[in-house]
Amino acid sequence: ELLCVHIVLGSLSKEHLLKTRSVTTISQQTHHVLLPDEDGQAQELQVGSAQLRSCDHALPNGRGIVHVVDSVLCYIRVLQHCRYEQVWNKTVRPSPKLEVHGDWR
Repeated sequence: ELLCVHIVLGSLSKEHLLKTRSVTTISQQTHHVLLPDEDGQAQELQVGSAQLRSCDHALPNGRGIVHVVDSVLCYIRVLQHCRYEQVWNKTVRPSPKLEVHGDWR
């Protein structure tokens, strides 16, 4: 499950990532794409909670592109959805239960 948070369908180069605001993985997690700019100096491209260290490594036979990140991407898994329940003629809406995985900064 953790590996699926790192895989996106298609071959997204660094040039393509610079033109988009977010990417969605095969596990339906959305990661924002940022290019932080501090004091006029360009920083490394950030996808979700990780920074890209090395980009555009082509896989054999045109199977895709690999980017090296500095940490495990953080993702949230919903353990229990919030839904309305009818209990003794009262409507109850329990809070969702969430679980966070990965490196949270």
